Amino acid sequence: MLFIASFTSMFIYSCKPEEGYISDYMYYRPKVLVALQGVTTASTSIELDGGTGPASVKLLEVRNKRTGKPAPEFTQEYEVPQYLSEVTHADSTLELLFKKIALKPTPALSVNEVGGRIGLSPATANVDTGMYTLDVQVSNLKGTRILRNAIDIHLVPMESYRFQGAPFASHSNLGSEDGFINAETSVNVRRVPSGEDKIILKFVDRNGNVFNPKNGEVVHRGDRGNLAKMNPYYPEERTDTALVYKFPKKFPFPFLTSTNGFLSYYRVPGRFVDINRNANVAFEFYINGPGTYVLTVNLPFVGRKP
Repeated sequence: MLFIASFTSMFIYSCKPEEGYISDYMYYRPKVLVALQGVTTASTSIELDGGTGPASVKLLEVRNKRTGKPAPEFTQEYEVPQYLSEVTHADSTLELLFKKIALKPTPALSVNEVGGRIGLSPATANVDTGMYTLDVQVSNLKGTRILRNAIDIHLVPMESYRFQGAPFASHSNLGSEDGFINAETSVNVRRVPSGEDKIILKFVDRNGNVFNPKNGEVVHRGDRGNLAKMNPYYPEERTDTALVYKFPKKFPFPFLTSTNGFLSYYRVPGRFVDINRNANVAFEFYINGPGTYVLTVNLPFVGRKP
């Protein structure tokens, strides 16, 4: 009887199912992660295909998909602004603003060890756009698998600026806020990436003549919003040809609202134009990267008085 009992226990032990399962077909979904350069982006966790969780994931290599060469720039660390708390209108000086911003060394790409979520940080602004692919190692209690070309990263260029909606214009009665008639306008933008961080805002008539803000030919429109109100960190500069706004390195800019959200309103008073009516313009404009931005506001419905 003792022999039979021992044999039975050995049989039961030998038939005990193995713990865990690891698949040869784990994957990310979607297979291609599209990421905007300089913007925080994340993938989903890796799909274990029925494998036992939790899974530990390790990045092995990032390669340029076109050349097949390693792309170590993704794991290199770059100084990236980290916001310690919300920026508000109370932070009205650069000193107060930068008390809420810390520069922290951050890689362009990281992989969460638990679950394998891919994270792309604003440091991708320092990486060339294009198509890249990743190799990762996945482990669980059952074993380890190497996944070659586990996920592709399509890094696309960041738009350096954008308008929210189309700029709009009107002309109106002198001396009062009435008699508005819609008019045609457009805004041309030229960016100098290596230039000083500032906006140069020009207003031109139908003949290409530039209005003179220093002479009062371009003014704010009453208590409505404008770039000066949304940018308390630097004074507005008025030259013979433009309004000039320096801006801090915090994007998108502007980040503080004004009287009318992020809309900027300007006016060429009627005494400076041939139709003897105020020329009004408004636009909502955002900057996503450093440099000099020259904005030329076209007013084809007026001519500048000499």
